[in-house]
Amino acid sequence: MTQFIELDPVLRIGTRGSAIALRQASGVAQALVRKGLSCGYTIVPVGQQSAGGDPSAFAGGSLQTAALRSALAQGRCDVAVHFAKDLPVDIEPAIGAVMARHDPREALVSAGCLSLAELPYGARVGVPEGVRRLQLLGLREDLTIVTVRGSVSDRLALIDDGRLDAIVLSHAVVVASGVEDRIGELFSLAAMIPTAAQGITVVEVGAGVDPSVMDLLRAVTDPDTALRWSVERAVQVGLSRQTTDAVGVVSDLATVDQTRRLRVRVVVCGSSEMIRDEQSIQLSGDADQDHRASSQLAERLVSEVGPRSPAPAPTVPSRGPGLRVMYDASAVGAGEYFDQIQARGATAVPVELTQTQYADQEQLDTVFEQMARADCVGIASPLVVEVLAEHAELRGVTLDSVLEPVRVGAIGSATAAALARQYVSFEVVPATAVSITTLEPVWPRFDGDGPRPVTVIPSSSNSSPALSRMLGDLGWQVEAPVVYTRVPAECGPQQQQAMADGWPDVIILSTRSSVQALEALYGLPPDGVKVVVVGKYAVQDAIDLGMRVDLAPMTSRAPDVVRLSLADRAADSDTGTVAV
Repeated sequence: MTQFIELDPVLRIGTRGSAIALRQASGVAQALVRKGLSCGYTIVPVGQQSAGGDPSAFAGGSLQTAALRSALAQGRCDVAVHFAKDLPVDIEPAIGAVMARHDPREALVSAGCLSLAELPYGARVGVPEGVRRLQLLGLREDLTIVTVRGSVSDRLALIDDGRLDAIVLSHAVVVASGVEDRIGELFSLAAMIPTAAQGITVVEVGAGVDPSVMDLLRAVTDPDTALRWSVERAVQVGLSRQTTDAVGVVSDLATVDQTRRLRVRVVVCGSSEMIRDEQSIQLSGDADQDHRASSQLAERLVSEVGPRSPAPAPTVPSRGPGLRVMYDASAVGAGEYFDQIQARGATAVPVELTQTQYADQEQLDTVFEQMARADCVGIASPLVVEVLAEHAELRGVTLDSVLEPVRVGAIGSATAAALARQYVSFEVVPATAVSITTLEPVWPRFDGDGPRPVTVIPSSSNSSPALSRMLGDLGWQVEAPVVYTRVPAECGPQQQQAMADGWPDVIILSTRSSVQALEALYGLPPDGVKVVVVGKYAVQDAIDLGMRVDLAPMTSRAPDVVRLSLADRAADSDTGTVAV
């Protein structure tokens, strides 16, 4: 009589049919085996390109994910391995495991491995979705953004045959595809916020999965990634109920002074405007408490970012009755001008006069070496903090650890707030009262013999020399390396539209670079246009260019600048004429 032996059924692991997805599923299977999976496993490809012509084989992530979830529901597999970023926001999947996260950053893959700054003017860059598109244009507005789909090899072929100069892919996908040698630049998380849950793999379980398998899935779960996934998905789901705009969310964990903190960055990309925010919380170490705190953090971000996202302000408002007031929308702190101008019955005409060019990685490495040798570091701009923090992140360190050995002076409350967000210890000097007297507590006067103390002031090439001069008067040796430069923007559609109705009635130029850019883009303002220039050195630059300066306010506060700019002019609401 023949004896039949019943073998334990193998675990059927469903996955997409792409090479990357198959490797991902194999990695999950091997992790389960290392934790004790003894029944064996088989990989079940779903939606692969086949002679049967399964349409999901050629579809994007959403359709492939739907096909995989359908296979799970139909019992064709026991578990399904997903790219977490592709899970729909309107479902609550039964997740059994969250695998350790791959690098979530975005990578620029380019011809000749050029960085973003090295790409030619008007370069054609391929991206698949909106959250990358507007952020790229924010970094370089001259780019031509092209929507691309298809496999990694298909997209690389677009570069190889010259149809594109570069593409943006997730770093995890680049690594999985084995083309790391083609990366021209890795964007920091501050510069390019990716789609929520990018780089995270999750395992969805079907009905009736054996409890022993569930135990193994819990064992392979990475707790840190699980926390980051839960908060990013909560923000993504919450914002999806308030806006149809593209949303990017990313979180990171850092240990500062033996305290762990969770930071979440979010960006909402509308048709012409980006809204960014970031918040952080301290973690207790108790998993349940930390998950509750992260959920509350997600709710705060959604409530603060969401209501603003459906109605971005137009780039150039339509002309109404009253004065037209132009200002440089790309200048640091220019965001207040729009509301102040409109509140006084005038029409705000924001125009991006300048664009930012950042120092390259080698130059920033040198700046970090200078700061390490310095006796004191002075920072006078939030943008400098952002540039330094991004470069620190690329080096695998935090800005606070870089600056911990040296004394740090922050010029102004905005710079102080930017440093505080990076957990940097500093002493603040009010921006409205910078003088030798206010600087001396941070940079004590040196009148002795021997080598002078060294201070490093990372700054813009357009920065005022006044700070360096005063520190020199205090006896310090000043090094002022350039970390970014503001240069005139290209005269694109936005700049042309700003002048569609002719020269405005008032122009407010709040920085030296704005003065130089206005002259480069449009020439000198004609008579009848009131020119308001903020700052002694900006005024001097304007005079050197032959520009007439009608008003030079002694304050840089937007409400005061706008009030003074409009104080001697009245708008006739019926005719739109101006009385001077």
